[in-house]
Amino acid sequence: ININSDVNIFVLNPPKDIRLKDSNENSLALKIEYGGRGILLCGDIDDKSMKRMMRYDGLLRSDVVKVPHHGGFISDGLVLEKFFKTIAPEVSVISVGAWNQFKMPNEETLEIIRSSSRRVYQTKDSGAVSISVENGYIEVKPFINN
Repeated sequence: ININSDVNIFVLNPPKDIRLKDSNENSLALKIEYGGRGILLCGDIDDKSMKRMMRYDGLLRSDVVKVPHHGGFISDGLVLEKFFKTIAPEVSVISVGAWNQFKMPNEETLEIIRSSSRRVYQTKDSGAVSISVENGYIEVKPFINN
């Protein structure tokens, strides 16, 4: 989707013309490019969608990623690890409630995310996280500074 000459949006999931039974696997995943920077919004995808999206290879490379599946348990940790190494984000944001019933994020998942990201924010600790791109610079502002 070309917004203008400065902004491109790529729809990476769900796959075109394929109906998936699992609602998480049908989550919308978008790559936004603006000002020479990339932001990957992964929705609630799981390892099957991550594996399928790996075909995009270099397009997955992003400065910021909204972590898939709320940082929850991913059955194929090797896929998650390869997915994050491909993205190589500077900033990862995990959207998760403080008292969620699934006790997310999962520690193994969090360890993989931390090994691939310079900064990791969890909304349960930071509140809302505002991200802006201006003149090629990314500014991250958590609502609550820890």
